[in-house]
Amino acid sequence: MKTYWATFSPSNEPGEEGMINVFFPGLENVFTCGKGVENSLDMAKDVLAMMLADEEKLPKQPKLEKMEASLEDGERLYPVQLDASLVYRYASKQKVNASLPTDLVIRIDKYRAGTGQDRSEFLKTASERFLEEAGT
Repeated sequence: MKTYWATFSPSNEPGEEGMINVFFPGLENVFTCGKGVENSLDMAKDVLAMMLADEEKLPKQPKLEKMEASLEDGERLYPVQLDASLVYRYASKQKVNASLPTDLVIRIDKYRAGTGQDRSEFLKTASERFLEEAGT
């Protein structure tokens, strides 16, 4: 999965001690905030997935050197991994009914129980892998 760089900027507003504003250079309207670095990273992963879930082509960011050069006092860059499970949660979906042999459903359920996936996510992942291997 792709990694994006986020700028973490401590809030200077009264009453917002410990709050960090987060934005992604080069990605329009992708910003959030959190309390402390760990919470801000979680919030950044979530907003990144939500904003890019339905993008057909993932946007590119400026070069890292350019982003580093534009940092202001107190700001830092953090890498944020685009989380596939969050992207799936936010992506537009179309409901499809499928009939599968019972023994196959049992095998799927046994396997996915260990991965934390639901049936839809498992079938999506399996379909994507099959299509990639087929070259489509």
